[in-house]
Amino acid sequence: MRNSRNFWRKYRWLWKCAEKPFLTEKLIHYFRQIPDYRCNREKRHNLAEMLVCVTIEFLCGRTTIRRSLNWCKHNLEWLRKHMELKYGIASPSTISRMLSGIDEELALCAFMEWIGEIVDSKNTHLAIDGKALCGATEKTKCAATPMILNVVETVRGLLLAQLPVDSKTNEIAVIPELLKLLDISGSIITIDAIGT
Repeated sequence: MRNSRNFWRKYRWLWKCAEKPFLTEKLIHYFRQIPDYRCNREKRHNLAEMLVCVTIEFLCGRTTIRRSLNWCKHNLEWLRKHMELKYGIASPSTISRMLSGIDEELALCAFMEWIGEIVDSKNTHLAIDGKALCGATEKTKCAATPMILNVVETVRGLLLAQLPVDSKTNEIAVIPELLKLLDISGSIITIDAIGT
């Protein structure tokens, strides 16, 4: 259940980090590196600021766009301490269009760089596991279920990195690429039976 204590426990630590201005400003810095694909007449809201709003709220457990934006509207003064938000909070349809058009890989890399500054992947226990996105099967053009390979830092239960698994390969081919993204010196890495 989403309101249970276990669900919120793993996000509480990261939310405390997000409240610190220097970490929020770094997240904006990483998201500004993502190229804005929109034409000039559609650029009322800043792309990086929209991504930061959605990301911070998702980390706090607000998993829908509407809930995220409602929280942003109620906390607009606090958000303006860290971001300009010249035109306020974007509408849900604007956020949906923005999320459907950005480069997912660049957004993922920017987020992983930010997480890498918060959570140290050295000398810890990292678990590698692949997950099938069963709900996305109907939305893909091919019949194959999309797969994502994750690296989870088990102490806090935080996801440090993830990469999609191509339908023509398997998890074993993606594991070395995923581990290159992290500093794993001194860490214990575990994997399920596919690694055998």
